[in-house]
Amino acid sequence: MEVLPRRLKDKKELLLRANLSEQKLTRINTYVVDMVIHQTPLRFHLSSEEQVGELYDHFPLSFFLQSHPQGTVSSFGAGAFGAATFWTDIFWIDGSQLGWTNEDWCSESSPEGEVLNKGQQQISLQKDFIAILDNRKCFLLCPNSVGDGLQSFLRWLLSVV
Repeated sequence: MEVLPRRLKDKKELLLRANLSEQKLTRINTYVVDMVIHQTPLRFHLSSEEQVGELYDHFPLSFFLQSHPQGTVSSFGAGAFGAATFWTDIFWIDGSQLGWTNEDWCSESSPEGEVLNKGQQQISLQKDFIAILDNRKCFLLCPNSVGDGLQSFLRWLLSVV
């Protein structure tokens, strides 16, 4: 029996209703930013230049490999990690695209979260983000700015990939 605080239940329902798929998000998230954080290659798929700017403003430039519009071929592949690099694709969805406001994120009273395993998927429901990790594809729903939500997400993700 699932015992989640009400707002976490709402977030879980929001995520499930979103019917997320890589195909759907590739149309929405047209910017790609490649980064390496703690020797883990991450490929962020973003929906706006604002999100790209947020990443570049927040992280050291040494973390970035390159960014390119969706659909072009990345020249990074056989670089520092060799040809068999396994990227973790992160599709960062702005919660407001699904009707979730910044106030909704802030109104969660419980700092406790929940991590659920559903087959190959790991679902993390936290106060400031929700994410589904499925075979190196991660769907992230959090506020549209680099802040506690993204930082909490990265701490969780880097512990499981």
